[in-house]
Amino acid sequence: MVNRGPLGGLVSLLAHAQDRGATAVLALACDLPYLSSPLIRRLAEESPKAEIVCPFEDGNYQPLAARYSTELLPRFRASLREDKLALQPLVRGSNTAVMTLSRDEAESLADWDTPEDAGLN
Repeated sequence: MVNRGPLGGLVSLLAHAQDRGATAVLALACDLPYLSSPLIRRLAEESPKAEIVCPFEDGNYQPLAARYSTELLPRFRASLREDKLALQPLVRGSNTAVMTLSRDEAESLADWDTPEDAGLN
């Protein structure tokens, strides 16, 4: 979905997974260089009945380090059609299991948004 932000990408991912018979997907931002395999495994395995499994840090969900049920696809598509692109309200309005992170896990969600973050300047 062109120019539809993270929600457009998530809808495409959910549709692709559903077409292949998957029941859930992991959405992981590309700017998380410290994301660890144990944390990814926890996302995949924790709270299997939840629609979303997502860390909650500093008053916000981390929707691009989360697991989503493919059953959310119709609701997310409707939000996209209505031009409601923000992920926070969708996560808040779903059966979301908050994943409590250890200090090391929380630090592994540090992202690189600028050259300075990557030590390039």
